Amino acid sequence: MTADLSSSVEAAPNSYRRLPLDRIAHYRSQGWWMDGRLEEHIARVAAQAGTKTAVVAPNQRLTYRQLWHAVERLAAELAAAAIVPGDRIAVQMNNCAELAVALLGVLRVGAIPVPVMPSLGVRETSHVVATAQAALMIIAPARDLGARRALRRLGDVAERIAAPVAVLGLPEASDSAAPVLTPMTEGRSRAIGAPARDLDKVAVMLLSSGTTGLPKLIPREHGPFGYMITRAAAASEFDAESVYLAVLPATHGFTLDCPGVLGTLLVGGTVVFGDHRNPAAALAMAAGEGVTHTTVVPAVARQWLAEAEGLARCAATMRVIQIGGARPSEVLMRSLEEGSGAFVQQCYGMSEGLLCFTDRSDPDSVRYRTQGRPASPGDELRLVADNGEMAYGTGELWTRGPYTVAGYFDDAAADRRGFAADGFYRTGDVARIAADGSVTILGRTGDVISRGGENISPDEIEDALRGHPEIEDVAVVGRPDEIYGELISVFVVTPDWAGPPLAALRDHLRTQGFAEFKLPDDVKYVGEIPKIGIGKVDRKRLRALLVE
Repeated sequence: MTADLSSSVEAAPNSYRRLPLDRIAHYRSQGWWMDGRLEEHIARVAAQAGTKTAVVAPNQRLTYRQLWHAVERLAAELAAAAIVPGDRIAVQMNNCAELAVALLGVLRVGAIPVPVMPSLGVRETSHVVATAQAALMIIAPARDLGARRALRRLGDVAERIAAPVAVLGLPEASDSAAPVLTPMTEGRSRAIGAPARDLDKVAVMLLSSGTTGLPKLIPREHGPFGYMITRAAAASEFDAESVYLAVLPATHGFTLDCPGVLGTLLVGGTVVFGDHRNPAAALAMAAGEGVTHTTVVPAVARQWLAEAEGLARCAATMRVIQIGGARPSEVLMRSLEEGSGAFVQQCYGMSEGLLCFTDRSDPDSVRYRTQGRPASPGDELRLVADNGEMAYGTGELWTRGPYTVAGYFDDAAADRRGFAADGFYRTGDVARIAADGSVTILGRTGDVISRGGENISPDEIEDALRGHPEIEDVAVVGRPDEIYGELISVFVVTPDWAGPPLAALRDHLRTQGFAEFKLPDDVKYVGEIPKIGIGKVDRKRLRALLVE
């Protein structure tokens, strides 16, 4: 196809840029698009699955029939409250059955859920809800102290942005037949699914990770979003027998749709909600429920390895452990496979689109040292050098494809920064692409350290240092220097805040064949490595610590 520049046209306020019509037509013709709305597909699965368990959480268990009954009830309540198709509704809660009901109930009424991580503060939450012009914010019942604190915080947010807050409770569980996709028009002026505000095609608005500031809203349309989830489900071996442990926050795209919670429900599997903050309880739940799939970040994987007995009890059923959010070391992956008996699958992607996965059949050089290949044959990848010219071998990764968006919601400035004129999304990640199509992420464009003219990937050094027996966690950043341009600073977490000295770290890297110019210049011992989202190192914060 020839390049179509129509996606570069700025969107009107309260809207977003869509993919060019010729590319949409091409993707549809190739089968790279899901027909219908996401919740319609899940409703059909629910009708067929009936009394099969759909959702499990501590002290909560819903069959598919009970789940859809709760979804229909919430949708009716939203309709009665004058929520109309195209309205945005923020959903902020920890992992629980109510989260699944809230997301599907909002979709069912034709509105757009905006999942908000519970870890976001008042500033970020206010920004998201205000930018979305949310008509409502839904939170879970205050069953514990943390939830009550969240309720007070969200009450403050609601007061500041004039959006009402609703506390979602589940109706009494019943397996009596519930209507599926029956018309509900009471209290509303139009039928479900009717176009409103040019947003009727959007399934969900995800949030960017916030690595460049406040989160941006990412409109994911039903067709491409549903296609992406089904491709992810196939790549990760999901089927109707899958039991998926959502242990990371399910309001994050990695756990929600890669294939995550939504992918599990689309194939008729069972979602088990857990909590990554309690590794022992999460592993006990995984063993008790016969979990087959889960998603972790390297930090959680290391916590699970410390619970060796609990992890071993999961081996009877565990088939696939997805790992992503940050690049894992080969040592960590092999240890996790040995401890769990599962295939540890590397996943790389972004809320804006592109997903990559390794495959069980890949050679070790791909499985352990790359982040896999794109999920769709329609994904296009491009490497770009600092001067903006096409690069070969290594460069900033740009991408476009059937499920990568063309722009953000109501943010023309971010569109200009993040997207090229021909629709390619600038990921901000420095990557290497091998001849077999496998992608290796080397770091962020602003994170690559330039020391005396040599470019150094922080991830490469971090991976090697995590194998040191005295190191629990580590992060590497560049420190400005008048002579070399940048020096290499290492932040290390150890049990007693005082670990191996700089000389020992340098020797550890030398034994692994590292060049002298890649050896760290200084080391700082900290209690924890600051993170963004679900596992990304907050290098901006670390660089600030160097000058504090």
